[in-house]
Amino acid sequence: MSFQAIYKSKLVSAEETVKVVKSGDQIDWSSFNGQPALLDQALAARKEELTNVHIRGASSQGPVA
Repeated sequence: MSFQAIYKSKLVSAEETVKVVKSGDQIDWSSFNGQPALLDQALAARKEELTNVHIRGASSQGPVA
């Protein structure tokens, strides 16, 4: 199986990704990777079902236009 096929088989949507987040979890966005806006939006959509989720990031930046 090619690298591209393996990569493609592991891709999931932001909504699917944040399903693993539980109340009380801490999320660390890596330094200098920019701001994962799609994950932030998908996580915000779950705000009514989650409590005490802490997000920590260092030197994040928004999208560059």
